[in-house]
Amino acid sequence: MVHLTPLALVAMSLLTLVTAAPTAKATTDSEPVFSFAKWVDDLTANPDTALGPEEAWQAYLNTVNSTSTFSAVPVAEKRWDAAVICNDIAPGPAYAPDAVWCINYLAAKGSAACITNTVSAFCFHGNAQITGVSGSGFQQSTCQRVAQTADLIMGTCTRSNNYVEGSRTNVNAGVQMYVHIRAPGGL
Repeated sequence: MVHLTPLALVAMSLLTLVTAAPTAKATTDSEPVFSFAKWVDDLTANPDTALGPEEAWQAYLNTVNSTSTFSAVPVAEKRWDAAVICNDIAPGPAYAPDAVWCINYLAAKGSAACITNTVSAFCFHGNAQITGVSGSGFQQSTCQRVAQTADLIMGTCTRSNNYVEGSRTNVNAGVQMYVHIRAPGGL
């Protein structure tokens, strides 16, 4: 007759549990990773087939809320940008879906000029505004570049409560303009 000690019984039962534990499965049919940067590029290249602002926001939420360990954003598609400054200053953060609407609006303007002479608001929508700030007077960029800069802010500074606030230098080389996303009020 075999006598098992209580410790041996516990070890055997744990072994059974470990081998029966479900494992994460890699799927190839999962939703693609959403990126605001890719979305803005698609708005410019394929405006008729690009996601609308509401669809883009939902795609962002789907990516962020994904529970799959295999849906991690690859390094080349990281959402964090070191040049972005996330802040919380007056008048406060913008409602992120409204900021997405503004990004869509600015991207749709394409090569139209977004001009600032000190401070200019490029878009107001709901509880969001996108502004350009230049300490050196007159600065000009395409509105598409302003949208691309704003999408970097979105990807880095969007909070779990669906608000966003931050700034970054314009992605258009040579343009001395900061792009800000924040709540409307006070320029």
